[in-house]
Amino acid sequence: MVAPTLLTGTFFLARQRPQVGKTADGLFQLSLLAMDRRGVHEVEAVRLFWVGDTAQAFWAANASGMTAGAVLEVQADKPRAHALHPYGAELQARVKSMRLERPGPAAEAPVGASATRHLNHQPAGA
Repeated sequence: MVAPTLLTGTFFLARQRPQVGKTADGLFQLSLLAMDRRGVHEVEAVRLFWVGDTAQAFWAANASGMTAGAVLEVQADKPRAHALHPYGAELQARVKSMRLERPGPAAEAPVGASATRHLNHQPAGA
């Protein structure tokens, strides 16, 4: 069996407000846009989707701190790149776990403040 590709690290919540709703099956769904700010010209968008009771509990506990610039520790799987012509591209991934490290200020996170982000594919048997 092949292990899934994982996306883990520190991200900053974008200015776009997180969206909550229900899936077609009636499950709670949280969708948010996070930024990996590695440097002045190295900013990558990551759209994160989280479904289920754990996502709903996270949202209930942290909704007030989920503002632009909030620092998130994320572990997600199944990352896929999507072209958004003419605006560039974004990764999309399914959240496995997320922790709000620090609520967001009104302003955007400082450039170069991203500490870590790892894309890690582990071969079977590793």
